[in-house]
Parts: sequence; structure tokens; C-alpha cells
Amino acid sequence: MAANAYLEALQKQNAENNNPEVDKKEDPLEGIIIPPQPKILMELKSCGGKIDKIIELIEEDAGISAGVIKTINSPLYALRARVNSISKAVQLLGLDSILSIVNALALRASISNDMQTQMEEFWDSSTDVAKAAGAIATQTKLCNRDTAYTAGLFHNCGIPLLLQKHKNFYDILKNAYEDDKGEFIEIERSAFKIDHAFVGYKVCKLWNLSERVCLAIRYHHHGNAFLKSDKFNQDLKVLGATLMLAEHIAETHRTLGGKEEDKDWTLFGENVLDVLDMNKDDYENTKEYIHETVYA
Repeated sequence: MAANAYLEALQKQNAENNNPEVDKKEDPLEGIIIPPQPKILMELKSCGGKIDKIIELIEEDAGISAGVIKTINSPLYALRARVNSISKAVQLLGLDSILSIVNALALRASISNDMQTQMEEFWDSSTDVAKAAGAIATQTKLCNRDTAYTAGLFHNCGIPLLLQKHKNFYDILKNAYEDDKGEFIEIERSAFKIDHAFVGYKVCKLWNLSERVCLAIRYHHHGNAFLKSDKFNQDLKVLGATLMLAEHIAETHRTLGGKEEDKDWTLFGENVLDVLDMNKDDYENTKEYIHETVYA
């Protein structure tokens, strides 16, 4: 199917999902609880950039505060000396980076599921993708590191939410990772009339993330239909391609799909690298750097 025709079909499906006149019994979002934006994020955004107030709010939440310190001392940020206070973290990294980290911590706290083993695999995978996306953005200098990190962290947040309603969701997900025709999303929609990328998009909209992050997450499994479409600007395609490359490097096809081969990369990898203006050597160097340094 041509890229534009494919996207038009998706837009029609999205309109049906968003139509308030659809009978609730047929609403694919029925039974899926999308968590509201946490209070601390709303409070941080209402500070008007006042650093002292931001530091105070973060320090009041012991869990968030500890998580911020742990994250900024990871190889992703490559700081020369260990940071032991929120004030120093804000001073060194700036507000955008701190908000990105708090978003990440708040997301995990907001989404729970009784499938503990699978959820640990999910969170580990999401964190790996986020770190890879941030590192790719830093190396290519084509998009903001914190924006890429946030997109990486949120990109699959629809998965645990769909598990709330569909206990067999992981079985269908593994079938989708096996597909070699680029029909990942159609396999999910065929089973549930909805897909995890769309649910993730809904979460991001509700949490007031940037439109670019929301759309990159919405279309991150749409391959060439997204990358080659003339309906999206280059900045959005760069963020989407960064996310696709991060998923490949983080090997979500193994961790979530249980597959040895990344079928999506076989189909779309060349175009992902084209969008990011990377050759094969750039790709290999970036992959090696992330596995040996960022994941250390």
C-alpha cells in the first residue's frame, strides 16, 4: 500500500477510535486505564522556570529525588564527577533534562501490572531504548537529547496498559515481531481493534508531551509509510528514525518479541539511516558505543 494511502487508512481508524458516538461496547479504549499526568509534573511545569522552587519540589519527593540522582550519574550523561544533590543536578543539566528524568520516573510509578516478570522486562527494555535514543541524538546532533530520551521511554508505554485488558497481548505482540511484511500494527489491530503505539500516543497527549514526541510514538512502527511520507516534516522524521534505530540497537525484537531477527530493521533500516544521514560505519560505531559505554 502506498505511504499516503496507508496513513489515510490509519487516520480513518484513529477517527473511529476518537469518535464519541461509537458505542462503548465497541470502543477499543474501553477498559484501558490511561494514567493522568502526575501531580509533581503539573507542579513543576507551573513553576515558571523558577529554579529554587523546582529544586524544592523534587527534593520533597524522596523517590523522585533518588531516581534523578541515580539517572544523572549513569553513563548516558557522562559527567566528570558524581552528582549528589538536586541543586547541582539542575545546575549542570538544566531544566529540560531534569523534567525528562522526572517524566521517566513518574511514568513507571503510574503504570502497574500484576505480570511482574514481564513488566520488569518491559521497563528494562524501555530504559535501554531511552538511553540509546539519547545517545543517538547526542552523536548525530539532529535532535535534542532529552526529547529523544523521553520519546524512547514512552514509546511502548501502551503495552502494559493494553495488558490490563488483554492478558494475551504479549502473545499477539510476539506474533507481530515475527511479521516480515511490515504489518506490525495491523496484527495488533486485527486482534484488539487498537495498537500499543496509539495507546502510547494517548498517554503522551494526556501528559502534555510535545506534539513531536506524541507523533513519533504514534508512528514508530509504520516504517516507510512514515519515513517517506510528505505529510510529516523532517524534524519529526528525524525523531521517529532516532526512535526506530534505538529500538533496533536495544534489541526489543529479542527482549519483548523473543525473536532473533529484527524484521522491521530488515525492511526499514536503510531508510532510517538515510533520514539520520548515517552510513554503515556511523551505524556500527554508534551501536558499539552504546553497547560498550551507555549500557555499561
